[in-house]
Parts: sequence; structure tokens; C-alpha cells
Amino acid sequence: MRKKLLQLILATTFIATVQAVEPYIKKTEKEVVRDGRKYSLVDQSINFENGKIWYVSLTEKSKNEIVKKKWDDYFFGLEFGRPQSSNGGWSIWDFLKIYSMVDGGAVSDLQLFRAEKVYIAKLKDCTVAEFVFPLSSDNSAGKIDLKAMQFPAFTDWMFFKVKFDSKTMTPWRMDLSAYPGNSNSSKERERWIAVKNQNINVTKDGAGFKPDSNGLAIFSKFQHENFGNLIVFDNSKYSRISSPKGADGEVIVQFIPNTGETEFTFALGYFSDKPAKNEVPEFLKEIQPKIFEFMGKINWEPKVDASEFNKLAEDTAKSIKYLGDNADAKKYQESLDKLKNSFKQAEIINNLPASTDAINELKKLQEQISKTGLSQLQ
Repeated sequence: MRKKLLQLILATTFIATVQAVEPYIKKTEKEVVRDGRKYSLVDQSINFENGKIWYVSLTEKSKNEIVKKKWDDYFFGLEFGRPQSSNGGWSIWDFLKIYSMVDGGAVSDLQLFRAEKVYIAKLKDCTVAEFVFPLSSDNSAGKIDLKAMQFPAFTDWMFFKVKFDSKTMTPWRMDLSAYPGNSNSSKERERWIAVKNQNINVTKDGAGFKPDSNGLAIFSKFQHENFGNLIVFDNSKYSRISSPKGADGEVIVQFIPNTGETEFTFALGYFSDKPAKNEVPEFLKEIQPKIFEFMGKINWEPKVDASEFNKLAEDTAKSIKYLGDNADAKKYQESLDKLKNSFKQAEIINNLPASTDAINELKKLQEQISKTGLSQLQ
């Protein structure tokens, strides 16, 4: 009886562990040598339930200043609503740029220094990722904090908050970039932007206006007409929105903040395989107000959620118990106790990255225990 029960518990735990699909970061780092100098190339894929952020950065060894000498040295892309067999949707290469004016010239803030913090955490009611970008090598100029969140009720939307924390630099412009349908060039295709009271052909005319509503749609005519990208934002934060004339592949929407604004929230969505002539009006009239209202209620400082860890710890303790009184069981119990302590400390100070690390380590421990238990039954 014990053998059958042990086999069932361990096998169930093992299967649940290896089959669970959770938000995660896939990270690789390699050394690159150019002209006798050593560089560190870090490639990170931050995966949500729907969509991922792709962050690639190159720096000299032991330094954090970003180097851009080749096209693929830097990416900050968003793969979200990407049509099949295309490079369309939100820019998979550089969907967000934030600029400040320094000494009379514009600098791209996110491309100055490698992010000092990157994490993603699965909470009870949402998934949250965070990027913290230094504005100087010694942090004296401050930081930009970027949070990205996704909710079960709105899986076709990603919500973002930009917080500019600096005494020496201020945001001058924020750009969002998309390729509705595909990124290829096309003579017959036109790119369009739609807001509450007007549709603008940015291929021919470009766009420039003071926003009087909180929604904007990007779509195409004469090709890729069944795809589009959607933005919800707080129009009270901006003095002007523009988009450069001549957009063929890329459409860049430029947000000019009011003087003194340092925090911005926005939601990015999309539609796919649906006609823009139907989707755009519905978005502007019905969907945008609902998304804007929801965005205003988001808690951008979520608390550590102990429910998942506690359930995993309880199941792990049961699995250890059924291993019997042996060296393996004692070793695993010590590991479990350490992880419980680590999680508790993370919970006390609301450290989401540390709590996520503890959960991931506990899942690995579960898998080790399951393999050990199953091997005992063979």
C-alpha cells in the first residue's frame, strides 16, 4: 500500500512540476571579443503567459555602459500579437524608447546602461515584470523603473508603468513602435493612425495633434488590413502626440509629456485576423474606456503572494515524508527548511525577485525528490 501511495504522490508531483507552464526568464551570456576588447553580451527573454519582452545588451567586461556597434548589439523588443510567419505586431526589436535632453541633445535613456534589475513574478492575480535602468554608471543621475503587468481578465493586453526617478534628467519624449501585420516594405500599403475624432494617413501626411482622448489605433490599408496595434494612455499627461511622415514598415508614435510629468502608464493591445474597419471603431468607442478604467485601478506595487509557495512547500514536505527515514530525506528536508526561511524573509520586505527565486528553487527541489522517489520504486 505504501509503495502504491508513494508512487502516486511522487509521480503526480513530478508531472505537475515539469508540465507547469509559468512565466520565466531565459537568459544567456557570452563573451565577445572585438579589436582586442572583451565584451559581455546578455540575451534575456522575459516570457509572459501571452507575449514576451526581448532584451539584448552588450557592455564591456565589468562595465555597465551599453555599446552599440552592430545591429544586433541591442534589442528591447515586444513579441505580442505577432501574426504568424511575420515580423509584425509590436516591434520585436525596439518597441519602447524614452528620451531626455542632455546638453542640448537627445539621449535614449534605456540604451545608456544595462538594466541593473530584470525579473518576472507570477502572483495570484497577475504576472509582473520589472526593469530598472540606471541613468549613469554610478547611479548619481537616478533611474528609470519600468513595470510590465498582465492579468487573467485581459490576456490580450499588457500594462506598463514608467517611473522616472532623477534630479538631473527629465523625460522629453516617449516612443512606441509597431508594424501592423508585417514589417516588410510595400508600395501599395498605407499606414494609418486613428484617434477619437480623426483618422490620419501617416504614410502620406504624418501626424501631429494634442490628444483629447485616451485611445489610439495603428492599422493598415490595401494590405494587412486585418491586423492592428492598440494603445491606451492618459491623455492628460501629454502636450502632443506625433508620428513621422512616410511610415511604411514601422509606425512610431511619439508622446511628448507635459513639463514636470515623471510617471506614465499605458496599455498595449492588438487585433489579429479581424477587419480593421470593424475593430478600430469598436476599440475607440467601447474597449478603450474599459481598459483605461481598469488601468487606473492597478496596484503597481503588488505584494508577495505566499499561497503558491505554501502549497508547494506542503506538497514537498509530504513527498519527503514518504521517502522514509534516510539520508536523502534528511538532505531534502534541510533544503526545504532553508527555502522556507528565504521565502519568509522575502515576504517580510516584499522582495518579489527573491520570492520568485525561492519558488523556482522549490520546484527544482520537488523534481529532485520525485526522481529520487521514483528511482527507489524501480
